[in-house]
Amino acid sequence: MSITQFIIEEGFVMILALWIIGYFVKHAGILRTEWIPFLLLAISLIFTPVLLGGYTAEHIVQAVLVTGAAVLGHQFVIQGDHLIHSDDPPDYGDGQSETVNTIYRDQDQSHG
Repeated sequence: MSITQFIIEEGFVMILALWIIGYFVKHAGILRTEWIPFLLLAISLIFTPVLLGGYTAEHIVQAVLVTGAAVLGHQFVIQGDHLIHSDDPPDYGDGQSETVNTIYRDQDQSHG
């Protein structure tokens, strides 16, 4: 089974474009990382049908598939890197490590 069975070849350009847009948005701090897939979906729903030749049901489905491929591909890279560097502290994509669970020496623990 090949990705070309699901996504039209002309849509591959959008996968790359969405990946680049997502990278820029994430590293520029424009939006919280949880919202980036929704932004990419909105961008894809606007521009993928235009790229493919018009707003048809098939092209809208392609826009969703293209977004899914971009987001899933990015997650494969993140998780693969995490597996390779499993000794490093986890990075959840927002520049934060597990600081929430860190107990500091002078912190009062009686309040939970």
